[in-house]
Amino acid sequence: MEQSDDVVTISVDEKTGIQAKQNIKITTAKSGQVKRVDPEYKRNGTTCLIAGMNIMDGEVTKYQLGQTRNEEDFCKFIESIIDKYPNKKIVFVADQLNTHKSESLVKLIADKINYDSDLGKKGRWIQRSKLTPPNAPIFGRE
Repeated sequence: MEQSDDVVTISVDEKTGIQAKQNIKITTAKSGQVKRVDPEYKRNGTTCLIAGMNIMDGEVTKYQLGQTRNEEDFCKFIESIIDKYPNKKIVFVADQLNTHKSESLVKLIADKINYDSDLGKKGRWIQRSKLTPPNAPIFGRE
């Protein structure tokens, strides 16, 4: 995939239910021995990770840890990536999770690129031809 200097391609995804564990017993090592860690642990709940990686260089451009992974969390995450690259066109690569194609996300992106025409039924569908010239990324800026 070729990429120009004014376009950045970000792959986004999330991992839920990550256990926050803390070992209960760690035995200090005596001289010449290996430190021993007891397999028992205290569970401190779970956390959710949302991350974005630049697919051209492998850099994790942004990540977010939180207790939930909902539409609001994903919108805040996408907004933080858009704000990180104010003068670039951004192509997001994501799976088909409902939060990745929500009405609030469409409205957020339309607002960020100053799109003020009709967003279609319930603001869910943006016609690509109305947003950008042919072959331009749908989440880009003019």
